Amino acid sequence: MKITKQRASKLWRIFRKFKNRAESNINRIVREWLAQNSKKLAQLAVKIQKQSEEEKEWTALFAGLVALITRHLTALSESVGGAALDAINADVVFDSLSPAIVKYIDGVGLNLVKVFDENLTAMFKEALVAGTEAGETIPELIRRLEAEAVEYQTKRWQIERLVRTETADAATHAEVEAYKQSGFVKEKEWLTDADPCPFCAAMSGQRAKLDDDFPGDGYGPPKHPNCTCDIIPILERG
Repeated sequence: MKITKQRASKLWRIFRKFKNRAESNINRIVREWLAQNSKKLAQLAVKIQKQSEEEKEWTALFAGLVALITRHLTALSESVGGAALDAINADVVFDSLSPAIVKYIDGVGLNLVKVFDENLTAMFKEALVAGTEAGETIPELIRRLEAEAVEYQTKRWQIERLVRTETADAATHAEVEAYKQSGFVKEKEWLTDADPCPFCAAMSGQRAKLDDDFPGDGYGPPKHPNCTCDIIPILERG
């Protein structure tokens, strides 16, 4: 049995609110982390280039960012999973510490930070080459790299698009896990907003079993960056 259109619309709005909140929090965390650590990262990058032992400290800084992001993704999963179960009147409490959720969230956090790490490392390498060729001293190199880190903060659209996509993906996984925990949801259905893009419009109404991929398009939304699609449950009971 499919949930009513009215309930599906309400669920979409609830999930959108949770996703937007998590996305905003994670973007803020990344900006603050970059602002607080830009000078330290610049210093470490110069020392690492000189074959120093500072690479462990670099890794530890990014590990701290992983922990911050993971905390907010866990909160998102708790909110989405709880709302999903409430929407279908399931008599169970969402388990946000299930192995599937924990494993997935850890992976998302690591993936996000891995991209930030790779982007900064590439920017720093180019800046170090330019600074070295210009004959800059170590203090001058550090200032050059710090400026690069500050510049990275201004490229907010790149960071925000990545965070938006990963946040939406985490929410979809939380929804599916919640429906599994209910014990009476047999399938998921692709739900678009009122004005979908052509790619998402083609997915509207497609169904798949909870553990299966949608025909030709993977586990579920988002289909692309800035995708606003979601899933709704197909129930085994009335």
